[in-house]
Amino acid sequence: MSSHRSGRPPTQRLFAAVLPPGTAVAALRTAVAPLHALPGAGELRWTRPEGWHFTLAFHGEVEHRRHTPHLTPARSRGGVDLRPFAAAPAGFGGERWEAGELRLVRSVPPVPGVPGERPRYETVRAWALGR
Repeated sequence: MSSHRSGRPPTQRLFAAVLPPGTAVAALRTAVAPLHALPGAGELRWTRPEGWHFTLAFHGEVEHRRHTPHLTPARSRGGVDLRPFAAAPAGFGGERWEAGELRLVRSVPPVPGVPGERPRYETVRAWALGR
């Protein structure tokens, strides 16, 4: 939740997501590892694998717009050419897996000024997916 310091009421950043199974995370981890050696990698804020999820839709503070489901292994702090990072895993196929549940997730922003602080993701509610 955001603070009251801005004079606005508290808000939450919510999104719908599915979490990949451990075997898929392991394959993704292997595919993402070489990206850390690309020029500019040190300027990115890398997401820890335990926080990896496929965002299906944003809710809350994000404007209504068309959204493409995606996985975010890192975020830019600005000024980094991201094209090599986007192109490098182009051949990655991973393994086929089926989502077992849909989660409504709250994004808790990092505490400003705290070194190494990163966003945290908390499940608000989960729904089992069936066939």
